[in-house]
Amino acid sequence: MGKKVWLLAGSVTLFVLMGYMKFFLGPALQKGGRLGSEVKDLKQHLMSTQASLVKLPQMEKEIVRLRQKSEASKVRFPSKTELPELLEHLSEVAESSDVKIVEILPANMIPAPMKMEKVVQGAYEELPIAFTAKSGYHELGSFINRLENSERIFTVKDIEIKADPSDPKRHHIRLVVATFVR
Repeated sequence: MGKKVWLLAGSVTLFVLMGYMKFFLGPALQKGGRLGSEVKDLKQHLMSTQASLVKLPQMEKEIVRLRQKSEASKVRFPSKTELPELLEHLSEVAESSDVKIVEILPANMIPAPMKMEKVVQGAYEELPIAFTAKSGYHELGSFINRLENSERIFTVKDIEIKADPSDPKRHHIRLVVATFVR
């Protein structure tokens, strides 16, 4: 009878052990496997985040540089609403070059021989400005040089110079310059 008890106790122990493995240990091992996979993914994400953090100061410098570049382009390419400031700048450059502007003509009033085609390039539109002036030859050269080297972009599109019979050192000038506006 001792053998039978031992056999029965061994069978019950084996049955309990198999039940424990099936209902407790198996799901725990599966959950551990899933958690291991999640930990691996989290480690990769952490490494990627750390690599990005190392680049953060460089990215911040790039943001500052791009903002400065954007501000500089606002000066070089004024908006249409800033036309009075643009004309004031043109007038200041003329005055500092000893060129007397007699008349400024808006783009829609430019005479036919001096008229240009409307040019639109992306976010920028070419804006022609025509004016008549009086100046000496060297003063005119200085004026054009200062205009083309100023912060704002100006290009001379057309120029007509006529001598002034009453003053040989001064000339009548008709000039079309163009700038780009946002």
